[in-house]
Amino acid sequence: SWASISYQVPRAGDVRLVVYDLLGREVVRLADGQKPAGFYRATFNAAQFSSGAYFYRLTAAGYAAQKSMLHLK
Repeated sequence: SWASISYQVPRAGDVRLVVYDLLGREVVRLADGQKPAGFYRATFNAAQFSSGAYFYRLTAAGYAAQKSMLHLK
């Protein structure tokens, strides 16, 4: 199954979008580097991950947000 995360970068700068498991281990890095301002969508193949709760953290241009998600097989 594929998972998709939409996000907005308010101004150009370093962007990092990382998915973690409940133990805080990084499972996939979806974005890491310079991006211009705009809207983005990151997709990844979640089939390789076990069912359960995950969270992702977005840091961009001085902004940080963390959200949770549930993956079911």
